[in-house]
Amino acid sequence: MEINTPRTLLRPMSLDDLDFYFQLQSNAELMQYIRPPETDRENVRGRLEEILRYQENHPGLGAYVIIDKSSGELVGNCVIRHLNMKLENEMEVGYLVVKEHWGKGYATEATKALIDFAFTKLNAPCVQAVIHEENIASRKVLEKNGMVQTGTIAEYSPSDPLFELSRAKWEQDIQ
Repeated sequence: MEINTPRTLLRPMSLDDLDFYFQLQSNAELMQYIRPPETDRENVRGRLEEILRYQENHPGLGAYVIIDKSSGELVGNCVIRHLNMKLENEMEVGYLVVKEHWGKGYATEATKALIDFAFTKLNAPCVQAVIHEENIASRKVLEKNGMVQTGTIAEYSPSDPLFELSRAKWEQDIQ
């Protein structure tokens, strides 16, 4: 399932995206708030294959490539999935944008599209996001999309901000 935004196309990742995914996952600057960069291509392949199995079992969920419609360029990737891909958890959104495209609104636009998708197509009661406590740019992306910090969780560091947006608040805000 593809998701269109005004400037981008979000399409599900496939094994054909391994080179791009490796480019993202191996970049120390891009990964600084997530985990150490991955230098082993086979480890990245394994991670991508795990995501693809999740996508196959949960249509519409998983990882998407963010494509600039005007240029056709891959500018990043984003996810909509159960937090940590565990079915008992709420829906989570996340994103990673190539440095050359930082500050252009791609993360904000993709996040909005994923939140809308979660509420309109998946009937999710809540959408969450977890960021590293020092990641100010991601905090701004989430806040622009109406998400608020509701607590902390140990994901990337001992006390990462947990952001949430309830379906009721989203419905109120879009009226």
